[in-house]
Amino acid sequence: MTITNIEATAQTNYRIWGQNATYATARSTAANLDNQSYVANNVVAAVYYTMRGYINFNTALIPDGDVVSDVKLQMVLTSDSSTTDFDVEICEQNWAAQDPLAAGNMEAAYDGCLAASTYYVWRNTAGISINTQYTSPSLTPGYVNKTGITYYSLRNSLDRIGTTPTDASTIIVGNAGNATAAYRPLLIVTHGLGTQAVYRNQRGIESARPTRFFYCWNGLYYLGV
Repeated sequence: MTITNIEATAQTNYRIWGQNATYATARSTAANLDNQSYVANNVVAAVYYTMRGYINFNTALIPDGDVVSDVKLQMVLTSDSSTTDFDVEICEQNWAAQDPLAAGNMEAAYDGCLAASTYYVWRNTAGISINTQYTSPSLTPGYVNKTGITYYSLRNSLDRIGTTPTDASTIIVGNAGNATAAYRPLLIVTHGLGTQAVYRNQRGIESARPTRFFYCWNGLYYLGV
């Protein structure tokens, strides 16, 4: 397969969190949401907080006849207040039915993140550096939606296994609206058609030269060859 890459920046992102004096309730019941990118499983002043992140990418530029051979998620940690280290998990959760997220549908998305059975470890927080790009291992190629939006969620591994926190396990990753473009989540998709090179620029013109793209909320931007 001849390789063609697209780079899709996150269109939107959300944080949904639970908070309660009882950990089981905080973990099972959504309390609020906003457009931040926290991943947490912590306790502050005898109140437990569980925070899960939600991101999506417009991957519709990929021709439907192409085969996706690889996909990776690149993110930047902007804050780490973890006392207890944990794995940051990328969950293949299709929350399209809850997009856009709002108070009336956040519970379904919150529960769906915890229930997601297919996930990958972006990385552990031990030794992680602030303002540094880290790329995930390969995710499931077949999960990428070639005709629309591809959805993921982020969770704390201690949240998944239900470890009652005794301190802070919280990070923030760069979100879709970060003022620094390089800090926004980036989905890198490798795809191709047969054994012949097919590259498309932003006008849909094919050539034998590779073209790199990224997406943002208001459309496609051309990066060049």
